[in-house]
Amino acid sequence: MALRWFGIMGLAAYVVLAITCSNIQVLTGTQFSLFQEPFALGTVTFASTYLAIDIVTEYYGPSLARQIVKLGLLSMVIVSGLMLVSLGHACPNPQDSALHQMFTRHHQCATSLFTPSPAIFLSSMLAYWASETADIWIYSRISSLTSGRWLWVRTQVSGVISAFIDTCVFSALAWVIFAPIPVSVHTLISTYILSGFLIRVPIAILGTPCIYLAKWVRPKTHNNALNG
Repeated sequence: MALRWFGIMGLAAYVVLAITCSNIQVLTGTQFSLFQEPFALGTVTFASTYLAIDIVTEYYGPSLARQIVKLGLLSMVIVSGLMLVSLGHACPNPQDSALHQMFTRHHQCATSLFTPSPAIFLSSMLAYWASETADIWIYSRISSLTSGRWLWVRTQVSGVISAFIDTCVFSALAWVIFAPIPVSVHTLISTYILSGFLIRVPIAILGTPCIYLAKWVRPKTHNNALNG
């Protein structure tokens, strides 16, 4: 719907919203019977941004796709910065009134959501940049080698490889390199990398019909406002 109604601007808005939501959803998790550790739900929302970037690369070109990746990075910084400024103000005294109690309770909830550790935030940004950049390059390269044919091949190959890159970079940085207490290599691979990757592979495959659908629903006149 974002593509049909707003063209490339709709896809750019979706990427920004999905990244913002996934950074909040990553704090919530669920338990799958296949894995011993809980699975962060933000991974699913974040994985959908690769489909949006692939659609931009396919129908609007890799240059605009790279701009949207940068816009996504900027959105992460802006949202985090604005929330930190807001949360930096002192809470009202919860003993004054019911309204003060409500503000205090909500302030505490927002603090837990929008003040992630610097290590997690930096790991997320670096993994996003590396994986999305790789996704655009792989997608464009396969398209060039196949003379624009086999759309499903470049969609799935780029999606799977970029998902693997994102999972590896984020997991290695967040749970080993930047972690106060690094996990073991076995835990890193079996719990964090493989579990996240196995969940994201079906998402990448299921996104293929969407990129074919995008050919029919996109506006006939391209809105390349991001070119500036």
